[in-house]
Amino acid sequence: MAKKETTTAKRPITKKMKVVNGDPAVLNREVEPQQPLVFPLDVKVVAIINFNTPELTEAAIKSVRKHGGKNYQVVVFDNSVTIDFPAGQGLPQRHYESRPFTAKMDNVTILDNTNGQIIDFAKELAKYPDRNPRHSACNDWGSTKHIMTVQKLWELIPNGFVLLESDVLLKASIDFMFNRSEGVIGHIQDPQRGNLYGTGRLLPLLCWMNVPMLIKCGARYFDPERSWQLWPEERDKRNWYDTGACLLEDVRSHMNGLRGKAIDIRPLIIHKQSGSWQYKGISATEWLNMNKNLWT
Repeated sequence: MAKKETTTAKRPITKKMKVVNGDPAVLNREVEPQQPLVFPLDVKVVAIINFNTPELTEAAIKSVRKHGGKNYQVVVFDNSVTIDFPAGQGLPQRHYESRPFTAKMDNVTILDNTNGQIIDFAKELAKYPDRNPRHSACNDWGSTKHIMTVQKLWELIPNGFVLLESDVLLKASIDFMFNRSEGVIGHIQDPQRGNLYGTGRLLPLLCWMNVPMLIKCGARYFDPERSWQLWPEERDKRNWYDTGACLLEDVRSHMNGLRGKAIDIRPLIIHKQSGSWQYKGISATEWLNMNKNLWT
C-alpha cells in the first residue's frame, strides 16, 4: 500500500486567545514557538511587550478596544520573570516577582518568553561579557532586552504592527497610523534627556512599524554597534542608543529609500512612566483608577 502523503494545514486566525510556547498547565498551546503570525495585510495589529505588569497590559488592550480598535489583533510578548537585584543600587524595590499576562481576551495572542523560550536573554547578553553595568545593571539590562524583543517581533509579525507600551492608555483612535506608505510613524525625542550624547530616538510608547518596508530597506531596531550599554567603556558612543534610537538613525538617513513620519503622540496617549520596573510615583492600581474613563 502506498504511503499516504500528509500535509500540515495552516490554522485560521480565530477570535480565541492563542499562546506561543506557553505552559499547557496554565494556557493551551496553539501556535509553535517562533512561528510567524502572518495576519492579512488589512488586519490591524498592535504589539505590547509585557514585563510583570499584567494589570497595565490588560488596561492598555481595553483602551485600544475603547478607542476604535475593537477588531484589532493584539500580540502580547511576555518577558515576565523573577529578578532579585543586589542591595546597594538605590532601587525602590529589589525583588521583582514574575507576573505573566494570562487574561483571557478575544483577538489576543500571547508570545510566552517567561522562561526564555523565544529569546534567551542570558545567552544573548553573554555575547558581551564586558558590557558596562553603570546604566543598565539597575534594571537587569531591561532597555537592551526591550530593544532585542522589538527586533524579534519584526520576525514574528512580518506584516507590521503598531508598538504600544504596556503602561500606556490610548485617548483617541490610532487608525491613521496603519499607513503602508510610511516605514515608521512615531514621536521623536531629540535629544534624549540624560543621554551622554543626546542621541535622539523614536519613542517606543506608540509607533507604527511597517516591517516589510523596514526589512527591505535594511533598517534595524537592535544593532549591537548602536545599542544600550553593551560595550566596556561608558563613553563609547555605541553605548548610547536607547530604545528606538537605532531605528530613528536609519530612517533619518533615508536608508535605501526608507521614509517615516513624525507625529506628536501626546494627544493620543497617557503614559504612567517606568511602570514596568521602577514603579515610580503612584501604584499601577491607583493610576488605572485615576484614568478609568480611558479603558473601562
